[in-house]
Amino acid sequence: MRGFFQRLIWLRVIPETIEAASRRLSFQCDGGEKAITGSVTAEALDDLVDFYRLDLSKDQTFNTLLNEIERIANEKFCDGRIEKNGELVIKAIDVLRYGIQNTGDPAA
Repeated sequence: MRGFFQRLIWLRVIPETIEAASRRLSFQCDGGEKAITGSVTAEALDDLVDFYRLDLSKDQTFNTLLNEIERIANEKFCDGRIEKNGELVIKAIDVLRYGIQNTGDPAA
């Protein structure tokens, strides 16, 4: 059932909503009928940066890794793993839980 649900809703990060907050980047995801508030912790972002060995600013890194962040957000959302307040927070444990898809050089 999860695969079916995942095909119905695909969360997309709305780039103009990205904001640097204390120890995280926050953003809104377009979920079709409603927007979902999301964020990625500094630790999770650092794990992704370390994996890809990127040496970029945090903003450039976020743009480079946007597809990976959206993929993890969708996996977590489809699993129903959202915070009590309805926010979807990507933490370092989520990078481990959902893995990293090495699809080549993300900067290419």
